[in-house]
Amino acid sequence: MAESRLQSSYLPLRDFTSRLPGHRPGTRTHVSTLIRFATDGAKGLGGGRVKLRAIRIGNRWLTTEAWFADFLDALTTGSDADEAAAHVLPTPSAADLATRKRAAKAAAELDVALGR
Repeated sequence: MAESRLQSSYLPLRDFTSRLPGHRPGTRTHVSTLIRFATDGAKGLGGGRVKLRAIRIGNRWLTTEAWFADFLDALTTGSDADEAAAHVLPTPSAADLATRKRAAKAAAELDVALGR
């Protein structure tokens, strides 16, 4: 595994800023936007969050060509790709609902265990 990491070519996120257009015509995406995509993700077509896979070494954020391509595919095609689907995060409301369901199930199991 460590050998495969050494063989892959990590590039700084700043090398990918010119690949995405900025919100104003003739501009490019700022590196802080790519860092936000790596840490918080971006909203995908299905409503979930899709994260740009990246690693941080010191104060540098690095990604690979393949990871960047997976991120763009996940944003444009939804969660169809198996690799991209692993990086799709639930929306906050879906996560809250799942947490409430798990809490209700745990409470029911506790009631059964205590004989209530």
